[in-house]
Amino acid sequence: MNEPKFNAIYDDVTRTNFFTAIQFDKGNYSFRLKGDYFAYVTDREQEVWHRPKYKVDAYVVIKAGNKLSIVPRLVVMGGMKALDYALPTDKIIALSTAVDLSATLEYNFSDKIGAFIKLNNLLNSDYQLFYQYQVRGFQGMAGFTWKF
Repeated sequence: MNEPKFNAIYDDVTRTNFFTAIQFDKGNYSFRLKGDYFAYVTDREQEVWHRPKYKVDAYVVIKAGNKLSIVPRLVVMGGMKALDYALPTDKIIALSTAVDLSATLEYNFSDKIGAFIKLNNLLNSDYQLFYQYQVRGFQGMAGFTWKF
């Protein structure tokens, strides 16, 4: 069985990014929705491998006073393609749309000290940003911040 691997490919690529965004701020709440469409022109390759054609990013910031903030975020990316070198014809593979829901909670004890909890892939989605490399499932991280 062939193990998945990456090969470095060098090409001159021109990327055009059309996007629109809307942001709403009201007191302790803010909301942002951004949509991107990417167009690529390559010099030698058929496609720009592992790069999305579109991306939608939405998040809400909810502040409970000056100390606590909660930020749920949804990112959707699609239109990514990969080249399977293991096949005799170097077949182009369309990667499935990636959907990632995450949330961050931050608590500031003071202006210099805080703590956070970050939860990624809350849906435990099984998607690939790179061909044959699944993203990790649900993940959690906790930590402290110190500004000096």
